[in-house]
Amino acid sequence: MDSSSDNASKKRTRKWHQRGFSGCSTCKKRHVKCDETAPACLNCTRRGIKCDGAHQNATFKVYMQTPPVPTSSQEMTKAHGTTAANYNYMPSIDMKKNYAAQNKDGSQNGTLSFDEGIYYSYFVDTASTFLTIYETPYHSNPFRSMFPHYACTSRMLSKAMSAVGALHLANTTAGQDRAVHLHHAMNAYGEIVQSLGQAWSNSRCQFKLADFATCLLLCVFEMLDSQTENWKVHLAGARDISDSLDSSTGALSRGQTNLLDQPFKGFLVSLMEYLEAVGAISTNEGMAQRGPYREAYGSGQQVAINPGHYDLSNDIRHAWTELLGIKADINSLHGAKDHGMSERDEDSIRRGLEDRLASWEAAFWLEGISDIHENDSLPEIIAFVKAHEQATIIYLHRVTTSGHQRTHHSPAHVRTAVRRILSLAKRNARGIGRLAMHWSMYMASLEAVDENDRAFIKEWYGETTFFGFRVTDKALPVLGHV
Repeated sequence: MDSSSDNASKKRTRKWHQRGFSGCSTCKKRHVKCDETAPACLNCTRRGIKCDGAHQNATFKVYMQTPPVPTSSQEMTKAHGTTAANYNYMPSIDMKKNYAAQNKDGSQNGTLSFDEGIYYSYFVDTASTFLTIYETPYHSNPFRSMFPHYACTSRMLSKAMSAVGALHLANTTAGQDRAVHLHHAMNAYGEIVQSLGQAWSNSRCQFKLADFATCLLLCVFEMLDSQTENWKVHLAGARDISDSLDSSTGALSRGQTNLLDQPFKGFLVSLMEYLEAVGAISTNEGMAQRGPYREAYGSGQQVAINPGHYDLSNDIRHAWTELLGIKADINSLHGAKDHGMSERDEDSIRRGLEDRLASWEAAFWLEGISDIHENDSLPEIIAFVKAHEQATIIYLHRVTTSGHQRTHHSPAHVRTAVRRILSLAKRNARGIGRLAMHWSMYMASLEAVDENDRAFIKEWYGETTFFGFRVTDKALPVLGHV
């Protein structure tokens, strides 16, 4: 009797597992882990049932209390978001010397504390390289060349740069170092959100370009932490600030008279468009702005453009903008299907999107690549855009087939898209350039069948874990089940 009761208790004992509070409604009802893949999770895809996408609540990560220092690595792992309290402990002596040397001339924001200045310096010198991968003589990195200029007069922007720098440093370190960096990042994030809320509630507050940039950096912060559910919140604030800048007639009185204002705003609009498209796909929600962002929010002028490369660079940027618009409309189709749509209407929209993709390829074939100097990064940029186009083809296929029983083999055009993405990645995606192909490789992995291709994708993703983007941590478990 005793032994049987012991066996029964053992059977009822469940191993500890991390509870998930996000995912599609079907996975929640079934009490299974949802991979939150857009447009439909793999669980629903395998069962051939309709998936309504991941539902997540926007919760700001604000840690204003000083947490205890974990006594062991095991406790630190259990704590997850809990971080060490020792603010003065910084592992990089070189960073301290670098910041001290830079701060002698007063070029950085003097209101930053010493540790904040270290993270600020790390953002400018290192993290910015991962945010704008392709820095060329004719296209300087705005995070390095423009943001510091506006941070000199904005406490919030300089603190946001410090927060992003700290989070990226936390994502690329381990142990107590990671705890210290993460603690600073989360505290700074909370202070920025609180300051923005107070400013927004003040009817007399006049926002500046630095505030616009701060909201977008909060989106970048969420991207680094792979918390896509909060992107919409910060993007809404960024749009409102951009609208207030456009409608205000007192721009000159607010000091926006320097030559960098127009190109800086152009870059911010371009960044907002990218974050809007990625956030829409990640959260299965539509984009708020329809049509090209530059027509709605201003021109997209560039800085330090070499006239010899301007035309081709402008063509690439225009092609990229058009491709984002197609992706947004595919995402809108997915949302319309969730609310009910006839097969006739769905088929008509699908054909229209396929025609737009075909027209895009014909219009933006980007000839003349061979005339570019062999050390130029433009061929790699073009390869990234082309891979994104092939991934969009796969994305359209998955949206139109979501809710239906999937066949074992993908259609020929999808298999071709997978082969082209992998070929472009093998030839062109090197070093941090791999970050530009994250989404393309992920879409290819969802349709890849060949074992060698799948092994290459997993190895490729594994080698990107050192770049500090937590989205890779989410992709690898999903790839293990593909």
